[in-house]
Amino acid sequence: MMGPWRLNLGEQPTSPSAPPITVDNADTWLDFTDLVFLDPPGTGYSRILSKSETARHHLYSVEGDIEALSVVIRKWLGANKRLESPKFIVGESYGGFRAPKLVRRLQDTEGIGVEGLVLISPVIDFAWFEGTNNPLPFVTHLPSLAAAARGLTIADARQSLADVEAYAAGPYLTDLVRGERDPAALARIVDNVTRITGLDAAFVRRLGGRIDPSSFARERGRDEGKISSRYDSNVSAFDPFPHSASTDYSDAILDADKTPLASAMADITANRLGWPVDARYEILNESVNRQWDWDGKRDKNQSLSDLKQELAIDPRLRVVVMHGLTDQVTPYFASKLLIDQIPPFGDPDRISLKVYDGGHMPYLRDQSRAAMREDARKLFEGK
Repeated sequence: MMGPWRLNLGEQPTSPSAPPITVDNADTWLDFTDLVFLDPPGTGYSRILSKSETARHHLYSVEGDIEALSVVIRKWLGANKRLESPKFIVGESYGGFRAPKLVRRLQDTEGIGVEGLVLISPVIDFAWFEGTNNPLPFVTHLPSLAAAARGLTIADARQSLADVEAYAAGPYLTDLVRGERDPAALARIVDNVTRITGLDAAFVRRLGGRIDPSSFARERGRDEGKISSRYDSNVSAFDPFPHSASTDYSDAILDADKTPLASAMADITANRLGWPVDARYEILNESVNRQWDWDGKRDKNQSLSDLKQELAIDPRLRVVVMHGLTDQVTPYFASKLLIDQIPPFGDPDRISLKVYDGGHMPYLRDQSRAAMREDARKLFEGK
């Protein structure tokens, strides 16, 4: 996305066996900023050297992760004589959850100020995405489901989805809270969600109008024997078990892209940078995911409070939140509603939401990648 090279994945499902050939990135950020990439322990080529289980447990935790990254940043800035340089942090997905916490720790503990944040497809508050009896996940996903169902492009998407956004945060949420013992509320939900998503009315009724991303992914392409990706509902692949009730299937983006991405990174590191590493490049480490210490339940974790604290105390800090329109993993509407919970602090424009064509990785689309670069440049240059 931002470096000098990129893998030409395109907008359609990637073949895991395709040659991982990289091309020059015309949308690199290197013409307006230096870039320093950090792989936390267990990702990329980063590994934990200590054999201590205590050290491993600490690093594979929310707080330990932030502590380790902040120390590395402070040491790198000092060693490379860049303490006086303007500093911006970019975080994607879980990295978007990390980034506000990292900025706060850098300021409060390490003596390092940060001028700006770019949060790409972030999870700002896990409670808005999870919970068996929580209505918020259904509310936040509905506009992205509608965008996929309507085949919208970004040129008209937000305007065309204004009715869905208003319904989701208003009557839909109200009727969800009324619950399944209110037949009139349930009937309204089923009618509206059927109309918005284009799904079969009987299917919507069976789910009580509470459409989760996995159900949408499978039901939308059932007649064609396909399943859409949760990472971009406009990308789909064949269902390996179309007649099974099981939802055990590979994601058309996540599972298809991991192999070429890992191979491309290994090739760049060894052949372009002259640093061959005899280890596997970890794109998504499921072992670390299973070991991660959330200090209780994951849905108790959020970084909205950190973001509020930073914006309140630092009038120079500016934030851009970037999302793909048809991302069902971290839907843009969740960030929109969470940003609305942040007071203006004198200038509400210091934090902005940008929505692009595409899904969890909107930069896979050429126009979105170019637009994201331009929005980042404006942030970095104070425009």
